Amino acid sequence: SQAVLPLLQDPAARQALQRRFAALGQQLARGADARAAEQVLALASDG
Repeated sequence: SQAVLPLLQDPAARQALQRRFAALGQQLARGADARAAEQVLALASDG
């Protein structure tokens, strides 16, 4: 928590961190809908 506090108190650092987390979220979500659909279809075809 000691390392995070300065990031939260510094507006520029906080904004940079928010941008980085937003970019990571977009990268992780990319193609998630297609992967989920593939898994649903695979489960449906097994039954």
